[in-house]
Amino acid sequence: MTGAPSTHARRTKRVAAARAKVRLQKRRRELPLMYARLWDNPEPRTSQKRALLPLALPDVLVLCILGGNRTGKSLVMAMWLVASALGEDFAVDTPRGKVYPVREWLRLNELPSDLIGKGPGEMWCASPNFSVAKGQIRTWIRRFCPTGCKYVRWDNPCEAEVIMPNGGKITSKAYKQFDQDPQTWEGANVRGIGLDEQPNSVENFRAALSRLIDQRGKMVQALTPLKGKNNWFYKEVACPKAMADNPDYQVVTLHGADNPHIPKTWWEKIMSKYPAWQRAARERGEFVSPEGAVYTVSIDLHMVDVFPVPASWSRFVGIDWGMRFPHIVWTALVQDPFVTPDGKKLIKGDLLVYREFAPRQGPTGPRFTTERIIQEGIKAEAAHAEGMRHATVYRVADSADPDAIEEAAGMGWNCAPARKGPGSIARGISLVEGRLQVVDPLTIDERTGELAEVRPSLYFQRCVPVLIEEMMGMMWQEGAEGEDAKPDETCPDHGPDALRYVIQYMEDEGFDALS
Repeated sequence: MTGAPSTHARRTKRVAAARAKVRLQKRRRELPLMYARLWDNPEPRTSQKRALLPLALPDVLVLCILGGNRTGKSLVMAMWLVASALGEDFAVDTPRGKVYPVREWLRLNELPSDLIGKGPGEMWCASPNFSVAKGQIRTWIRRFCPTGCKYVRWDNPCEAEVIMPNGGKITSKAYKQFDQDPQTWEGANVRGIGLDEQPNSVENFRAALSRLIDQRGKMVQALTPLKGKNNWFYKEVACPKAMADNPDYQVVTLHGADNPHIPKTWWEKIMSKYPAWQRAARERGEFVSPEGAVYTVSIDLHMVDVFPVPASWSRFVGIDWGMRFPHIVWTALVQDPFVTPDGKKLIKGDLLVYREFAPRQGPTGPRFTTERIIQEGIKAEAAHAEGMRHATVYRVADSADPDAIEEAAGMGWNCAPARKGPGSIARGISLVEGRLQVVDPLTIDERTGELAEVRPSLYFQRCVPVLIEEMMGMMWQEGAEGEDAKPDETCPDHGPDALRYVIQYMEDEGFDALS
């Protein structure tokens, strides 16, 4: 008669189970791609897994994954980049024999083996600029890389690369590179390219395609379509005519509401902050025209109580010259973690608007001269001399009046000219709106391993009421589209313009706003 297991046998079994658990945890840390599962819903709902399937078709050159916020489209692209750099046959020796992480990833997600080429490969991933790359796509790529990788300048706001244990490589590029010098996108021949959002021009897109010729490579683009239909990407890639003319382009869509990892109440809470047209783009990846409010400013999320700004924080001053409605805004770039009096947690890279000069004259009131506007700006800074004296200060002003900028320089108040030109308004609004957005709740905080806190990266002290009123009152011009989109001219916009000049200046001059 067989009795109950002995105490020794039970202990041995528990020890074996504990050791197996430790081995599994260690392998998950060392080979994270091997255990990365794509979410999948039956049709007609969307699926990350099905989104990648067109890449296995031999005639497909470009796969565009359209999706709103929280769909994990960049995560899908990052998995593909890492798997392609390693190669389908990448092997790792373990005490229990060889394992093939990429093959296991393909098997786990029921993807065809020919989706990924054999042997190590060179890949590119590209972002709007290097600050965005460092804060977004590089984080995802690092999450799926195996141990033993070499990271070269990966945490710096410049071109960087990660080299796989078998020699495969992913190079982080930026569209801003191409805009400044197209030659920076020449010379290389790569297995594949991932584009995070869209390049600023069709020329940049075509330059990327040319890098794929020698290796018969493929491109994946992850995009939230916020520029409507009147922009190069929709016309050249995603509209029905472009799709008919280029059968080697494939477009798939991911819907944020289909993501099983986000509670529905949470999703609705986030999406309710956006106007209807933005919700269609951010939730369902639809190409829609801007309408309604230009900015969505949340009093709960974006406003903080007044406090003295530390002198170590760099200052950026935006000036909109106006004889009746001049506006100067003072902003600070947060350098160190800081908790505001009302409990908001600011982190390095956040931008804080902390002062304004915003007189509003009626139709019969006296007009402001340029000299007086400058004097008022100098006076405001002198009143807070302790902070301004020790801070690094940058000023940027409306360049429509170059004489005003020259006059300010003569009075010791130097200002850079704001960049103007076709598409500059829509681009500036997009940059401001990007800072108003909350952090994607699927982003992992690498310091804690937990989901990042939902928060924007642009805040306003409660002492800038005119700016807030004008931002909340701005509406899109009827029929606004893409790069030509403009706000309704009847809406007061002097404060938002001044803020837009600051954020455009920071972007154009390469300030690492996310470091």
